[in-house]
Amino acid sequence: HNNTSPDDVVICEALLAYLDSGLNIKAYWEHLESNGITKERLLSYDRAIHNEPKFNEGQVPGLKKDLTDYLQTLRAVHCGTDLASAAGNVLGYDEPDMKRKKSTSVAPVPNVATKELRLLLASALYLQQRVQEEARVGKADGTPKDLESTRALLQILLHARHNIRPFIVEGGHACDGRLPDVVFLDLALEGATRTALEASLSLLRGVASSIQEGPSKAAELGALLSVMAMALEGVTLSSYPNDDLVSCLKSLNTLEGMNDPSAQKDRGMQCLAVVEKLKRALSQQALELTAMLQPTASHLGGIMNLPGGPVGGFSEEVVRGTPAAPLSQVVGVTEPSLRRMLGAGDWLLVSRGSEDTAGSVQG
Repeated sequence: HNNTSPDDVVICEALLAYLDSGLNIKAYWEHLESNGITKERLLSYDRAIHNEPKFNEGQVPGLKKDLTDYLQTLRAVHCGTDLASAAGNVLGYDEPDMKRKKSTSVAPVPNVATKELRLLLASALYLQQRVQEEARVGKADGTPKDLESTRALLQILLHARHNIRPFIVEGGHACDGRLPDVVFLDLALEGATRTALEASLSLLRGVASSIQEGPSKAAELGALLSVMAMALEGVTLSSYPNDDLVSCLKSLNTLEGMNDPSAQKDRGMQCLAVVEKLKRALSQQALELTAMLQPTASHLGGIMNLPGGPVGGFSEEVVRGTPAAPLSQVVGVTEPSLRRMLGAGDWLLVSRGSEDTAGSVQG
């Protein structure tokens, strides 16, 4: 999940269509284009795709098996099947076997599987597909409307996490010994937040670029702060200690409501200060996690004679798999536009003087 995006689901499907069509490259492009992925979009990725697939008949059986398995993983991560599965284990279900002679029944988790939670999860699954479709189409005009579905989904996911949190805190006795099911649902909700943010990054960039026009874009800045605040709230639910994160969250929630156009410069400066504080908190969290995990990973890697490269990057990959990673991406999208809006310049320039200074350096 660290190195893939929702587009990879479509690309994998296109590769399978190419293999199923007898290596007809038209099938590949038709599937991509019908899902809004053009050659220009393929070239725009961080790791751009320049070449068409070119395989031979002897490679087809093995590739079909590997790509089919990979597609199942991609769909689990990016298409909501993880969330749907985890929701079913908590809400309960009856599922017949392939011959429909028997059925598997899972009872709802007592106290947890409320009517409210059912409604929240159903809404989340619907909005999850909508966000993916909107991101795939990629049509945006840089206004808060672009982020409506994303904001609605993030809000529902947070509401669901808060709904089940008391049962996780109280432990197994609060949910009739079904604590693992409830924890896995929380993890699936956390994962759905991640995929929603990653899918919406291009829309976020469009809205972020529009705030550079100045104070008239108060609503656009408010929409960005709303997304950042909900992403941060999700991280606070998954982090301990989280004092600095909670402090940043309170500030963002306050700034989100400041819509007076005459106060937008002050609002932007306060936003920039919160972003800087948030970056330091996320960086510290990553350093602490790395310090905790990497010595053990290096020790085990040495015992098992594993290659140094993958072992050395183990803790980094763990950090990239945390909910803080997509929040960092949102911050990375927002901060440059904030600086341009304020004329703040590069953060490395602590102060910029207009006069030359001369003198000797004192030891």
